[in-house]
Amino acid sequence: VPFSGHPRPKPASRPPLQVNGATGFSLIELLIATSVLAVGLVAMATGFQFATESVEAGRGHTVATFLAEQRIEAVKSLALVDWTDPRLAAGVTTEAYGAIPDAPGYRRDTQIADYGGNDCGDAAPAVVACKRVRVTVRYRPLADGAGRERQVDLLTVLVART
Repeated sequence: VPFSGHPRPKPASRPPLQVNGATGFSLIELLIATSVLAVGLVAMATGFQFATESVEAGRGHTVATFLAEQRIEAVKSLALVDWTDPRLAAGVTTEAYGAIPDAPGYRRDTQIADYGGNDCGDAAPAVVACKRVRVTVRYRPLADGAGRERQVDLLTVLVART
């Protein structure tokens, strides 16, 4: 509309939009909602921390089990080739932390004990018929802040081939 010299009428002011008398959230309601949300977020963060620690502990246990099985298989291979091999002599072999290739955070003890008799029950035999092999792998989980050492034990019995 071109300017006619008359001021344009102002539109009538409207009252604020209200739905069934509601006017919005009060400060108390906002604080309570924020507090509930904060508690939920803290609980989720704690849950993630426990989950991460559990995964790390499981990984350490799996690696330790693999290292124990690896050593038992090596001893079995020796026994199949030569039952009298000096590396199969009764005693304990210790591999310290850092001595196992690709596993510096683990240490391994291999204990071999000789047994004899028909049922491999004689602990001090004249003729060795069986060898009990126990492999213990120890490690310290990274997630364990207390630095407690954990261990995995595997035990097998080897019988001489006749």
